Amino acid sequence: MTSVARPVQKRARTVQIPREVMHRYERRVTLNPSAVAELTGQHALEVTVQRSPLRIYPAQAYRDAGARIVTELSPEKPLMFGVKQIPADVFKENGVYVFFGHVTKGQPENMNMLQNIVDARATYVDYEYITNDRGERLVAFGRFAGIVGMTDSLHLLGRRLDVMGIENPFLSVRQAFDYSGEDAIDQIKAQLGKIGKDIKKNGLPDGMPPMIVGFTGGGRCGQGSLEIYNALGAKSLSPSDLLDPATLQSLSRNEVYSVLFDRIGPNGRYQRIDGRPGSKTDLDADPEAYESTMGRYLHLFTLLMNNALWKPGQPALVSRDLMASALSTSDNRLVAIGDVGCDVFNATTGQGPMHGTLAGTKPENPFYVYNPSTGRITYGVNGTGIPVNAVETMPCELPAVSAAEFSRMLLPFVSGIASAEYNQPFAVGRNSLPPQIRNAVIVWRGEFTPRYADNQLMLDALIEHGAELKDKHDVNI
Repeated sequence: MTSVARPVQKRARTVQIPREVMHRYERRVTLNPSAVAELTGQHALEVTVQRSPLRIYPAQAYRDAGARIVTELSPEKPLMFGVKQIPADVFKENGVYVFFGHVTKGQPENMNMLQNIVDARATYVDYEYITNDRGERLVAFGRFAGIVGMTDSLHLLGRRLDVMGIENPFLSVRQAFDYSGEDAIDQIKAQLGKIGKDIKKNGLPDGMPPMIVGFTGGGRCGQGSLEIYNALGAKSLSPSDLLDPATLQSLSRNEVYSVLFDRIGPNGRYQRIDGRPGSKTDLDADPEAYESTMGRYLHLFTLLMNNALWKPGQPALVSRDLMASALSTSDNRLVAIGDVGCDVFNATTGQGPMHGTLAGTKPENPFYVYNPSTGRITYGVNGTGIPVNAVETMPCELPAVSAAEFSRMLLPFVSGIASAEYNQPFAVGRNSLPPQIRNAVIVWRGEFTPRYADNQLMLDALIEHGAELKDKHDVNI
């Protein structure tokens, strides 16, 4: 009897979960024990977890899920699923690294890391660009960034009002990381619900005009911010309402109000300079034809929450001059800004949506006051200017709930990423990846993929970092 030879099934890579090293509040993980149990069981994948004293889940929970716990991860063809930027000396040849790298806008602080990925001839996949066929992100912490950003900004508001001599109910709002457990969001909402009822019954404190919070961005971040703010029982206004003196005069100090801006249009945060109707497509194609509308509104907000996506080349949403103008207005109400987007202003290029966001901060020292007259910041909540909340890793303040949700979104793609053909050129290997992952591959075996090889912002930043590109497509640098 003749036996039939069966094709040898390719062995998938071992999934590695590294320890996070950015700061002591980074306790998140991309795959929680429940997800690991499914990977080791249903998908028969090997999973290795690096010990961490900070991770929200104990090592034993991963061991019980079928993972192997190690002090150091193997350098042999690693497939690493991290959260934030990975140390530059970790990357190995033939390694595959999946994480939030923050490089495509040419962020200078991450160019050394990107250079090391290329030099190591490694592969780099960024969660930010895992999308469906409509371009919608599928794996994101955005909702939790909005939730934490709003919570911390209300905490900032309470502290700044206190500095101004105004006793206020927001002093009882803690930073998000002080609400622990998987019901942390419910705890936050419950506390804000009580504050909202108190405001409705007793009104805002003396010296505080009706509370208006402006919101930009309608994506996951914006929705998360509104989700928390609405726990106060907020009433919705349109931007045009703020331009009507009668409406402004009628606002009650026993209510709190929200104002949500579209990107373009009558209620948009941008408009064409020539007065013609605009569109999202036109803004992307011709950003220099647009300007911010915030000059009409900034001084009317108690708090501005920026949750909007910003692309290099687009006009500033809140410029230095605009902040100076708001502070000099006799009826200025602006107390603080919460910048969930946290695109740090680049002083060299003059680019950035919020000119007062000069640095991203850590949860242990989250706030600074930006003085538009001097262009300088003072850490804390005291000083002349506008306080800014610009924590650059906001979701890490709710590690348990954000990790559980992120794991749920990432899990469907892990097996496909683990079994892809990384020994092939990208033109061939890409077809072995899940379709949603293909556009998220920034570097493949040391070379930029076609989607990113023409990213001039990134290439220019690499050159400034010290790379010598003979040609922008010659990316073995």
